[in-house]
Amino acid sequence: MPKDYNRRKFVKQVAIAGAVAGAVSPSINLFAKNKSAKIRIGMIAVGLRGQTHLAEMLKRDDVEVIAMADPDKKMMADAQKMVKSYGKPAPIEFTNGDHDYKKLLERNDIDAVIISSPWEWHIIQALDSIHAGKIPGVEVCGAIKLQDCFDIVEASEKT
Repeated sequence: MPKDYNRRKFVKQVAIAGAVAGAVSPSINLFAKNKSAKIRIGMIAVGLRGQTHLAEMLKRDDVEVIAMADPDKKMMADAQKMVKSYGKPAPIEFTNGDHDYKKLLERNDIDAVIISSPWEWHIIQALDSIHAGKIPGVEVCGAIKLQDCFDIVEASEKT
């Protein structure tokens, strides 16, 4: 990181880059032209916050929740109950410990993941997601240090 770099400059540059990318990049599809296409989602952590995000995904006709990862089997059962209440197919479960989410990331039928784990896992899981070719959506902050932001940018540029 350059010595003269500061938080304000970083935030400004990210905002400008995001606006430009969203306006000109055909690969960033904010307004889908093909309304029949579904985004295939994996959920990493389906505790109470994760279930809030899950409920929002289940309301949508253009989203399919393919798989969910959480080491807490009770939270997984509650999340599956929620999926069933919306009349959607049961997502595949990954519940064998803290790192089982990596098996979810190995799947080739997932486009993006929503990460709702405790904050200390966010950057690790976001980087793992990017390296696996998945778009991470991180619940609350994805970074604790400025270097975490640069790590995300570097991983994104490499992949």
